[in-house]
Amino acid sequence: MDEHFIQIDNRVTAVENDIKLLKNEIAHVRNMGEASTNSNCVDDMLEEIEERKERACNVLLFNIPESLASTSNDKINNDLKVIEDILTPLGTFPKPKKIFRLGISKSKKN
Repeated sequence: MDEHFIQIDNRVTAVENDIKLLKNEIAHVRNMGEASTNSNCVDDMLEEIEERKERACNVLLFNIPESLASTSNDKINNDLKVIEDILTPLGTFPKPKKIFRLGISKSKKN
């Protein structure tokens, strides 16, 4: 009987050691996950700040007549001319980096 209790005691000790190891591994994995999550959050915040800085320079103009040009490059050039005509009297502005229209292109529409 004593030998049986010794075997059970050894098994319990082994299981307790395994549990301690598993708890340590879980804690380690959680710490790694929190560190990578924090790193990702910081990266995401920095990226969002940069995007907001870029968007702060965006300008939307409404009721600009649709260009009647046949090619997309000519339409963009016509739009650029209209934009310059609108913005020049307001002061000095840098040349637009990108111009595009929102919505569906319909002739004789703004």
